[in-house]
Amino acid sequence: MGSTNQSLTQTEDEAFLFAMTLPDGRIEWLYSLAPVCKFLTKNADGVSVAPLLLMNQDKFLLERWYHLKDAVLDGGIPFNKAYGMTAFEYHGTDPRFNKVFNLGMSDLTTLSMKNILEDYKGFEGLNSIVDIGSGTRAAMNMIVSKYPSIKGINFDLPHVIKDAPYYPGVDHVGGDMFASVPKADAIFIKENGGCGYFRWIDPKSSISVHQYPEVEWSLMIRFKDGENLCDRLKQKLKDIEQERDTLCEKLKDSEEKLIALRQKLKKVKLERECAKFKLNKLILLLLIVLTVKWFFNMM
Repeated sequence: MGSTNQSLTQTEDEAFLFAMTLPDGRIEWLYSLAPVCKFLTKNADGVSVAPLLLMNQDKFLLERWYHLKDAVLDGGIPFNKAYGMTAFEYHGTDPRFNKVFNLGMSDLTTLSMKNILEDYKGFEGLNSIVDIGSGTRAAMNMIVSKYPSIKGINFDLPHVIKDAPYYPGVDHVGGDMFASVPKADAIFIKENGGCGYFRWIDPKSSISVHQYPEVEWSLMIRFKDGENLCDRLKQKLKDIEQERDTLCEKLKDSEEKLIALRQKLKKVKLERECAKFKLNKLILLLLIVLTVKWFFNMM
């Protein structure tokens, strides 16, 4: 079968476009994926960034942006205003998005952990690790696969853990990190965009923090003598909430000062207009007096 193919677009961020001439003379347009699309297709490990993109563009997450203004003016979290509960509480009520979220996080974890495990040596010498907020992701499985002597614990909310697959050497434990955390030699906490749990922890001399310098995506905290993570997280969260409330009060105070300043400027402007009117009136009166005086002098 004869056909003619013509490449029209061959840039890295666009698809390849072809025109194929069919035997009956008709033209059929075809396209193929460009190199940049490799990130949207599964790699050798069977993962890609596609699930993460689908998660971030899901209506469930986009809805929170409609409440950003109210959160800025009144305080609070946009998501909580949109749904009346926290994001993780909502996941337990929406099985569809719970699967979307877990898949997006699972693929992202696999992509990142592979690079981390190639060079990061912080797991050596540990007997046990608990991964907080682990979800159904394979992070702990990848760690235990490389370090078989480590006992891994996946720790997350019950509705998340119930869908976690079986991994040799890894126990799935459901619970609330603000209530209790399984005991282990080290706690592994993953974060995205600088918004993870580790911002609630104030590292002190008794804690050794190891962060992968290039990926800047994963953090491991090693506790000495079984320090209570929950108490520290709770206190840090209270401090953050107090700081948020203080900022909201300052914002409201600034708004009140701005309103008062605008009223003062309006008053000053009005006074200037009145003064200008009086000056013009005085000048006009003076001109009239001078005109009358000149008239009588001419007589």
